Amino acid sequence: MIKEKLQKIVHTIESKDLDAIILSEVPNVEYLLEIYVETPTVMIRVNRDSTYVIYVSKLDRDRIVDMLGLDESCVKTFSAIPGPDEISVKDVYRFLVKDCKKIGVDSVELLEKLSKKVGNEISISGVKEDIERIRSVKSEREIELIERSIKIAEKCLEETMHKVKPGAREIDVEALLTKIAIEHECALAFKPIVASGPNSAYPHHVSSTRRISRGDVVVIDFGTRYRCYCSDITRTIVVGSTDGQVRDVMQAVAEAHRKAVSIVRKGIKTSEADLAAREVLREYGIDRYFIHSLGHGLGVECHERPGISPVSEEIFESGNVITIEPGAYMRGMFGIRIEDDYLVTDAGARRLCSFPQLLI
Repeated sequence: MIKEKLQKIVHTIESKDLDAIILSEVPNVEYLLEIYVETPTVMIRVNRDSTYVIYVSKLDRDRIVDMLGLDESCVKTFSAIPGPDEISVKDVYRFLVKDCKKIGVDSVELLEKLSKKVGNEISISGVKEDIERIRSVKSEREIELIERSIKIAEKCLEETMHKVKPGAREIDVEALLTKIAIEHECALAFKPIVASGPNSAYPHHVSSTRRISRGDVVVIDFGTRYRCYCSDITRTIVVGSTDGQVRDVMQAVAEAHRKAVSIVRKGIKTSEADLAAREVLREYGIDRYFIHSLGHGLGVECHERPGISPVSEEIFESGNVITIEPGAYMRGMFGIRIEDDYLVTDAGARRLCSFPQLLI
């Protein structure tokens, strides 16, 4: 897996006539190594000849080496109080660029630090967008990992449905989702959202002690991380009977979802899918209640390229994994959101989720 990803980075090195690229952003390091890093204590220098060196804080060195089964010759340790064969923190930036004349870096922060330390000695350029573009097109193996993450997330949702009932607090439902994810040996992709009644009209609600009542609309936005790869699913549940307005809005959002999916395929502007969903909601007279973008890319980060908004200039590529999540939010009343994950192909979008979309 590392070898395939290395080749993509090396291609960028060659196309930009660089000697090496340094990965320092946590998502980029996790992308290449496929282990949880979480703190910025690891940097990777990928060389033009497809070799790489991992520069790691003494705090994380043993864990990284043991988890990856690495040949220790490709690991350099840095520390504030360096021991034998270790690098001083103050010297690590010089070691990062040693024997290089042209180097690419994946973060503005690292670019600024290197410019201060060695800027007069070498040429430094930013490759943040290049790395993000590489990450946006998934390999078959990456798609398999995302599909596994989705299946686990759906299992968590399935096992939590019995808790979505009158009397349960939003935080109780969130806690159960988290517990089941841990039982499946998964991390959370993000803090789950459980929003009931009028709280469901807040797209970024923070689960509260509010108790669910009969007739409530409950929005659950949840995802897991399996071997660093994310899933992201939203379901809207009606507890007990519902009035016609809720049913009508839910049907409109479901239709907008289907319309957007029908637009998605390689070579199409992502904005076209967003605008197609908005047009459906406009026909129902509720487009003003759709207050966020249609979706986003999905991978080692829950939100990555491509962006899917009405103003995006990005183009769908075969191998993108994306979310489609139209919604409608009526303040003081209720909100509806339906979100699934899809693989973009030459011919269209393949749904990766299997959990029912309408839960009325």
